[in-house]
Amino acid sequence: MTAELPTTPPSAPLASLEKIRSEDRFSYARSMIFSDQHGEKWPGTTLDVSLNGAFLKTNRATAGIQVGDHGVVEVEMEQGNGHYMVTIPCQVARVAPHGLGLSFEDME
Repeated sequence: MTAELPTTPPSAPLASLEKIRSEDRFSYARSMIFSDQHGEKWPGTTLDVSLNGAFLKTNRATAGIQVGDHGVVEVEMEQGNGHYMVTIPCQVARVAPHGLGLSFEDME
């Protein structure tokens, strides 16, 4: 007896979740600002980060943001005695009352 494989591939959200969860997460507390495609900004702090994304904890209400919205995050980095901001294109993967799960997009 052979096992039958499903005839339809997994849906995009499930496939995306598997991609997001395929990388280890690390605790990482840094200043970060999410800017959506309309120019609205949500400043906050990262709680954790992986190669695929990060969670932004923010005090600003997230009611206007939807899963799938595109934008960029600016993350504060340190090198030697200096600080600089890195800008990364991203997409909203999860909306929580006081935070956003962000999926990093390919930087070409």
